[in-house]
Amino acid sequence: MSKREEFEAALVEALADLAEAEAGLARTALDHSKLEPGPVDGDADLAHARAACRQARARILQLEREAPPPASDAPAEKLIRHEDKLPKKPSRRPIVIAKLRRAFPGVQALDRAFPGWRVTVRQSLMLLALVLAYLQYYFFDVQLEVSRLPSISVPLFG
Repeated sequence: MSKREEFEAALVEALADLAEAEAGLARTALDHSKLEPGPVDGDADLAHARAACRQARARILQLEREAPPPASDAPAEKLIRHEDKLPKKPSRRPIVIAKLRRAFPGVQALDRAFPGWRVTVRQSLMLLALVLAYLQYYFFDVQLEVSRLPSISVPLFG
């Protein structure tokens, strides 16, 4: 038996233990609700059932952490078959980037002179967007305040 098969068997066993512990917890909770308020023995049984559920979940988590990697033969084989069916098309992204580099020859010089300029530009644009959003909020707030001002309305035809 391989490690993967042993892992899957242990995982199925742990899941069965968890289902059994949850069923026991449900039975204990049902019995506990039927008892009179404040039974000491019922609380101990309920705590024991909860502890069994926690232990079963911890065992499953430990098994998942220690899981062996999946067999690499099957996905590679499917990937190769899938690649044969797809037509070979050149990616358009490198073409667009090459055109942009030819259109703006100063970008390479800017990269060499100031390596983090893209981050600075993005942060500047985000700050500009934040300032514009605040100004829009302020404009609406002022307009609402103006509309709340008392005014005299004179009916012309009445």
